[in-house]
Amino acid sequence: MAAQIDGDGQRDPQYLAAALRPIVAGAADFVIGSRYLGGTGFQSTALRRAGTRYLSWFLRLRCGVRVTDPTSGFRVANRSRRLAQECALLRAELEELRSHSQSPLVTGKG
Repeated sequence: MAAQIDGDGQRDPQYLAAALRPIVAGAADFVIGSRYLGGTGFQSTALRRAGTRYLSWFLRLRCGVRVTDPTSGFRVANRSRRLAQECALLRAELEELRSHSQSPLVTGKG
């Protein structure tokens, strides 16, 4: 797993264990902490909140997920799942290149 916590003091590291739980349980591959849930703590300017609401709306529209703080600096990811996805994409791209190449490509096994 990999975690990111910005050092600007807007996120409390004590919530790291709670963010890890859904990943360890296999219920999520990616967790984003929100500064806005609960209505206490960090409150940004009206313009920033409007931008955040727009990004939240856009993510819900395009990805079908609800993210209340898309600019959050508190994220935890299942690194092995992400790495596996990236490797699968790379393999597919190499196969696509190989199918259009006139000379053989040298690839490694991994």
